[in-house]
Amino acid sequence: MSTEQNTHIARRVAEDALGAGNFALLDELCAPGPAAEARATFEMIRTAFPDVRITVEDTIAEGEKVALRVHSAGTHQRPLPRPMGMIPPTGKRTEWDPNVIQHFRDGKIVAFWPQTDLVRLLQQLSVMPTPPS
Repeated sequence: MSTEQNTHIARRVAEDALGAGNFALLDELCAPGPAAEARATFEMIRTAFPDVRITVEDTIAEGEKVALRVHSAGTHQRPLPRPMGMIPPTGKRTEWDPNVIQHFRDGKIVAFWPQTDLVRLLQQLSVMPTPPS
């Protein structure tokens, strides 16, 4: 597939699967392992932030890889899992900017590597202190 087609698929996963909650797309656009991994992550995000809004800010594609820079915003309305237990709902409006690199083979995502600024998110939820200016 072309880099344009891969970029289109990568955007659909971000905007339609995560942004609109259409998780069925993951089975169509991803290999089984990455589909299950993405579904678990997306369900966690959409559960904790049911009003999440996803905006793809930038895409870079080369060969079999597509990188996205995404802006996410939502209100923390339900518990959010973390390694040391659950974060109870705070009702706070948050914004975070994940980046993800997706590896394609034969028109499907076969691997992805997300990076999120969790420190910024936890600071907005008042779970982690913000350093003094």
